Amino acid sequence: MKKEKRTLRQIMDEVTQTEYFKERFSDAKQLERPVGWNLPLGSIHRKNHGNGFMLLGDAAGLVDPFTGEGIGNAMVSGQYAMEIAAKCKKTGNFSESALAEYDVLLWEEVGKELRTSTKLQSLAQSKFLLNFVINRASRNEEVQNIISGMLSHEIPKDELSSPLFYFKILFS
Repeated sequence: MKKEKRTLRQIMDEVTQTEYFKERFSDAKQLERPVGWNLPLGSIHRKNHGNGFMLLGDAAGLVDPFTGEGIGNAMVSGQYAMEIAAKCKKTGNFSESALAEYDVLLWEEVGKELRTSTKLQSLAQSKFLLNFVINRASRNEEVQNIISGMLSHEIPKDELSSPLFYFKILFS
């Protein structure tokens, strides 16, 4: 938005006037001005615990930088936070060092995928590469299945950041 010098309101108006949404929003009336904020993406491993606290989900910066999805990672963070909080309650120790295990467990599970998504986000900045993949997917069911499998976590996403993947779809 900053690069294009457009406001959230302008973007919302543009989207609601497209053919796809125009009819759906024809009788809609705006009640408030739109307000937005950037979500902390998981492209950076942020500190997510301290004396007496653990951050979960969006607050912990677990939003997938490629897909924007965060519910799955939020649930994982909730599971580990619950386990660590239960341990801390038994010992009565909620210090930063006692809660550090939360960070270790969490990033052992989600760290690799978030690093891969960060690479994919960078790759998606290349219009040539993005158009190449989209064009192949539009003409090839196998490529469609690979990409949808990666987005639905059936196929590891790190394959999409591998040069071998692009070599494969070049000849498919």
